[in-house]
Amino acid sequence: MAVTKIESLEALETLLKDSSKVVVADFWATWCKPCELMNPEIEKLAEDMKDDLDVVTIDVEALKDVA
Repeated sequence: MAVTKIESLEALETLLKDSSKVVVADFWATWCKPCELMNPEIEKLAEDMKDDLDVVTIDVEALKDVA
């Protein structure tokens, strides 16, 4: 499974409720340089651990109610 971009609080709540896997949430922002550096690692983690993890990204600027 690829990284899932969370678009709303409801989407996150549904994923957390329905997933049988551990959910890893990456909180990021466009202005965050360390976030940019971590993105390839997050993608690799999602691919390498796709059977065990659901990896999601959450834009802290767009989803302040989630962050």
